[in-house]
Amino acid sequence: MKLSILLTAKANDSRISAAFEETIQHPDLDVAMGLTVTELAIQHKRVDLAYSGFRQLSVRFHNSPEFERIRVAHLELLLQQQKAQAARDLLSDVIRDQGSGKLLNVGERKKVHKMLWQQASTACEADQPLEALEWYDTSLRLFTREELDSVNAGKLQRNRASCFISMNDLES
Repeated sequence: MKLSILLTAKANDSRISAAFEETIQHPDLDVAMGLTVTELAIQHKRVDLAYSGFRQLSVRFHNSPEFERIRVAHLELLLQQQKAQAARDLLSDVIRDQGSGKLLNVGERKKVHKMLWQQASTACEADQPLEALEWYDTSLRLFTREELDSVNAGKLQRNRASCFISMNDLES
């Protein structure tokens, strides 16, 4: 509440930062509340606070079953802010963890696929098929074995093929 009031009243940065830190570090904070606080920072265009919040939440809740929610929200912000390399780095961590059995749940994985396909679509519209292919390939790496036979996997392969055709790469 205090943070919301300070943000709405456009208080000075040091007071807002202190209130944000106090909230994020509160011992009773759970993942849902932490994500609400970072979303509040984003809504008030305090992206630097949101990034800080995601870092702190990731450390604090690294072993929580809800850790994936933090990563997906962080990824969404990175993509919204057009921080493609940082998003790719985060996705590499997610894919690495998936390889060791730490899977995103179905709902979070669907959100990530949707974000990646949106990035690929934007790249296609900008006539950047190689960029689009990279996003599609990342999405492909997030599919579980069971999902590889799904309709969405088929659509993904169709989209990848379109990228190869756009690049005149008919051998891949």
